[in-house]
Amino acid sequence: MLRNVSISFFDTNPYSSGNHNANEKTLKIRICGLPLSVDDSAVYELLDKNDVKTKSKILYEKIRHPVTGKMTSVLNGNRFIYVEPLPDDKHLPRINYCTGIRCLIFHFGQPKMQRTLTCTNCWTSGHTRNHCNNEPRCKVCKTPGHEPGDPKCSEYEQLQNVIAFNGQDSVLSNFFPCDLNL
Repeated sequence: MLRNVSISFFDTNPYSSGNHNANEKTLKIRICGLPLSVDDSAVYELLDKNDVKTKSKILYEKIRHPVTGKMTSVLNGNRFIYVEPLPDDKHLPRINYCTGIRCLIFHFGQPKMQRTLTCTNCWTSGHTRNHCNNEPRCKVCKTPGHEPGDPKCSEYEQLQNVIAFNGQDSVLSNFFPCDLNL
């Protein structure tokens, strides 16, 4: 109560999401990994495909200056949009494809992705190379006793008619001296 007037306090600005009523609930969705060249209509189509009802227009994130940490006017491809809250049992998949480009979607309440550890010594899951007591295995065929590219590997193929080149005197080198006539 302030001068006999009841005032509501909010953690964040309830109108920043485009709401006309402070009590309306919204959900902020971040779409990351898309280049700026992807049109907003494709993003709306992606959200529509996932049965999401938008409440605001698509907004773009700006990058921070790497030294000062201050916000710049340079846009990156990451976008965010405010939508109606999803039902309790629903969440958007983290990995999506928008116009054939892989992108990531993040929102509050979305379950975290569980990573599985894979050992680069024995190529089994559940532990890392630092904690591996198993015999080393080939990455390609997963059998012990040899490295990838070894003729003992069942997946090894002898390459025929391969002409190796190396060094600056090779014709295929970037440093091979040649004359250009313009």
